Amino acid sequence: MKKAKQGRRCVSICSDVAASMAYLHHHSPVQVIYCDLKPSNILLNEDMTALVSEFGISRLVITVAEGNPVSE
Repeated sequence: MKKAKQGRRCVSICSDVAASMAYLHHHSPVQVIYCDLKPSNILLNEDMTALVSEFGISRLVITVAEGNPVSE
């Protein structure tokens, strides 16, 4: 039973991280490319929701007139 609970927790954490990356890449007002995804940059709050931190080397993406993305 304990392994099943740990497995569900792992899937939940991975799902939170994937949703965060999808938001940053596709849905945020300013598109962000997160360049340093690693376990130490994932924080867990008191209800075990995963939060992505440390945006130090992230890149903002702007769209030029032709619609081609360019990172800044």
